[in-house]
Amino acid sequence: MKTIRATLALIVGLLITGTCAIVMLGGSLVFLLPNLITFGFIKNPFAFTPWLWNETMYFVCYRCLLGVRVEVHGAIPERQHIFSVILSNHATTFAMPLGFWIGTRFIHRRPIVYQKSENLWDPVIGIPMWIGRMSIFFDRNDRPKALRMISRGLRRIAGHYGAVTINPDGTRPTEEKIAVSRRAHRTHTDDCAWMQHTCMWRAGGTLTTVRALREQGINTRVVVYAHGFAVPIVHIRDMVGQKYHVTFRELISFPLDEIDAQRVMRGLCRFANIELHAWR
Repeated sequence: MKTIRATLALIVGLLITGTCAIVMLGGSLVFLLPNLITFGFIKNPFAFTPWLWNETMYFVCYRCLLGVRVEVHGAIPERQHIFSVILSNHATTFAMPLGFWIGTRFIHRRPIVYQKSENLWDPVIGIPMWIGRMSIFFDRNDRPKALRMISRGLRRIAGHYGAVTINPDGTRPTEEKIAVSRRAHRTHTDDCAWMQHTCMWRAGGTLTTVRALREQGINTRVVVYAHGFAVPIVHIRDMVGQKYHVTFRELISFPLDEIDAQRVMRGLCRFANIELHAWR
């Protein structure tokens, strides 16, 4: 029965994803020229397609077909008229829509998504998001260039969006990737929960974002949430009937000094790691 439910959820999820990608790409192309000519005055109504995708994937695939229930631990940050920098650990591949759903459901419906430049030509999460101006792409192999791309992208969206979301690069369950990730993040947190949760945040992107926004007179808050299943997920059928856990933490004032920012980020990584261990 679990295999049948998992297979059905996969098929339906692919159909939903394909449909939303086509709608977002086609609709955004129609509104791209008017948006450019009017300097952003004419909005792109298809920018809400990712939110619709999140909601549909959650209620149809995860909740109805797989029987997954989201359990929130602690307080949920209030929705505020202040720019939100959203940080979350990278979910296991099969749960990525769940991770994005939490951010759009509880914090902001239409955040800008930071993505690595390798995703730019992806037909689902790259091209439609670029055409719709819903992502900022950066080269993670060139740090100075990446910081410039982030700052330039934030200047472009200022006044049009109210949030950005940052996820570390996902780690697939291979021993080599786990070892590399743990060496890279040994100063961030003492240990990792398990193979799907080896990547945590670094201070660079968050600090650049906060600095760039404050230079434009935009107040910011940083909202962090740790999320994941209580058991390792290897196959989609492993998610059937499971609870998906999430805990939030909010920082109204993020330090602008790099050393202080690194210290705060290490504390957030420890917080996330403790939560990921507690759900096991």
